[in-house]
Amino acid sequence: MRNSKMCPKCGGEDIRRINGDADHISTANVIVLGAFKRVYVPRYLCISCGFMEEWIEEDDLKHFKTFPKVK
Repeated sequence: MRNSKMCPKCGGEDIRRINGDADHISTANVIVLGAFKRVYVPRYLCISCGFMEEWIEEDDLKHFKTFPKVK
């Protein structure tokens, strides 16, 4: 939905971004990586059917390089 601007479930095009940042505490979506490091994860919501996706911003992907790979 982030890239296509279309819902993969219903084909709807009324997509909203819900920021995951600290300025919106009630909607904050956070991954805590340490005492002082957090990654805020935005969500994309289809208003037509309610389907939601979460995406890590490209600039934040580097923080996950040291995580173990899925086997």
